[in-house]
Amino acid sequence: MAGVALCMGLSSFLSVETGLPIMIASFGASTVILFSYPKTRVSRPKNVVLGHVISAIAGVLSVQILGFSWLSITVAVTLAFAAMTLTDTVHPPGGATAIVAVMSSAGPLFILAPVLAGAVLITGTAHAVNLLHNAYSERVEKPRSA
Repeated sequence: MAGVALCMGLSSFLSVETGLPIMIASFGASTVILFSYPKTRVSRPKNVVLGHVISAIAGVLSVQILGFSWLSITVAVTLAFAAMTLTDTVHPPGGATAIVAVMSSAGPLFILAPVLAGAVLITGTAHAVNLLHNAYSERVEKPRSA
């Protein structure tokens, strides 16, 4: 739980207190996955970062071409899923990122910030915390030699 608090605390602090646009709702789900299932495919850095970026691109393209509608939301999530599947970067919260892009009528800068910047931040923080935790756990759990 401390890892989730650190990850969300850091990214929300930077977003709220400094005005850096690096927080979207789907990052909450990503953080839960990163700490609950750190060794799964969907938690690989490639999947988290590219899954969000690909989904943001799909959402931005959909809303820019089709405008805001139920159809653009449907197209965005479908395109995001197809592209993540084809690139082996499936990250389920990416579907929500595509929806956020359409719902906010996002432009191309949305892909860089908050999506790319925020995804790199939460992924880097989560993997650093998990590495430290694993290093500590191995040290504590190893029996001493006589």
